[in-house]
Amino acid sequence: ELVHVMRVGMARWAVVDESVLGVIEKVTTMLPNTLREIWVIGSSSKSHPSFYSLMKTERWAAWPPQVENSSFNPAREVALMQFSSGTTGLTKGVMLSHRNLLTLYMQVKCFVEDVDNKKKASGEPDSEADILSRVLLFIPLHHNYATVTFNFVVTVGGCCVMMKTFSPHSFFNALQKYKITYAPIVPHIANFLLHTPLLKEYDITSLKSLISASAPLPPSTKQALTTRIDSPYHVLSFYDLSPSVIQQQKLRRAESVRGLYCAHSLTAATSFEYEYVSPDGATVGVLLDETEAQVCMVDDLLIPWLQRTPREGTPTGCPPSVTSWC
Repeated sequence: ELVHVMRVGMARWAVVDESVLGVIEKVTTMLPNTLREIWVIGSSSKSHPSFYSLMKTERWAAWPPQVENSSFNPAREVALMQFSSGTTGLTKGVMLSHRNLLTLYMQVKCFVEDVDNKKKASGEPDSEADILSRVLLFIPLHHNYATVTFNFVVTVGGCCVMMKTFSPHSFFNALQKYKITYAPIVPHIANFLLHTPLLKEYDITSLKSLISASAPLPPSTKQALTTRIDSPYHVLSFYDLSPSVIQQQKLRRAESVRGLYCAHSLTAATSFEYEYVSPDGATVGVLLDETEAQVCMVDDLLIPWLQRTPREGTPTGCPPSVTSWC
């Protein structure tokens, strides 16, 4: 699997944990003339520099300036390739361009500002920066889930604590030791938290929010977990919205939005391919990444708007319930 990922991604540099260094070195012998350098996280290696030494230098931040006649195209140049196991077969790679990443960042920035404004209006004490100040993540990362989480943390200036893998005691120890404020989890971990006696053995009062994604979380589990951990914690459930889920939301919210609906999830947002459907279910069209359009937020739902709008002034063709634009 690693050979496949490195061959497809044409990797030239790698940052790896010390626990998998041997595996990476074995892979490089199968793909000669690929990796130019390997940085190791953890104990120092005699044959490879540490990731800490890399972060102490400035060369990693160097980026050649773009001249006017540069052929660099932010809409086409790949900035990041994320791989996940997928459903069947070999690992699948998702190519994200520089424009993809910046657009995701702007979407998150717009969302954070909108949420904070609503919190101020309602008198809620914690801003998104407070909630996301210390985030706990553990491997494996679901690529879309991780991308959105990382963007939220970067936007508010928070930090991430990364665990090599999940285990009950190490999870609670990390929550307590690093005073974690936000923990993205998956449903089977939510079920674990619901029944484990360890919850009473650790101080996790710093935790302000839990969010479950990557698979549906039964409402009964969410309610039971909310009851068990009690206030001031918040248990949120977000599942990567599939067309069927969006269709259900579309039918419920047709009167309030009065516009076009994105029939795909953030996965589509990262590839800049949007399918639009009208309230009656008829397909309106597809917006590709070469088409200019503004993105509006309607009732906390990001909707790329088909009608071209002026770059300055009030957007035209704006649905009545739009709360913000980005």
